[in-house]
Amino acid sequence: MRPLFVLLHGWFGLAVAIFLFISGATGALISWDHELDGWLNPQLFDAKSGDNISGKPVLSGLALTNRVEAADPRVRVRYLLTQEEPGHASQLLVEGRIDPATGKPFDLGFNQIALDPVTGEVQGKRTWGQISLSRENLLPFFI
Repeated sequence: MRPLFVLLHGWFGLAVAIFLFISGATGALISWDHELDGWLNPQLFDAKSGDNISGKPVLSGLALTNRVEAADPRVRVRYLLTQEEPGHASQLLVEGRIDPATGKPFDLGFNQIALDPVTGEVQGKRTWGQISLSRENLLPFFI
């Protein structure tokens, strides 16, 4: 009976070790998610205007929101950071407004927009939380 328990103990120990290794590796990945996401997707994180050496004023969050909503009337901004780090793009979370014809929200095909904080230019879009292994969605998929 003892040899059977020794064998089971070894196999269960190996299974637990594999589980703990995967948990540790993904935990380490999640702790660096912002940095890794910025490295994989610079168009979503690095502002095209750079560190704004030209001295042009950075647009306020309200101005950026108004530009996005005016450019596409189907879009409603749900969330934005009011203060950005120099050289970083402004991140806005958006959702579709209600379509009067169907009574359901418009399907935008994205829920996150990155804007240059100086020019208000759209630098990139993605669907946060989409199940995909594409470069834009790799880190949000793991988180």
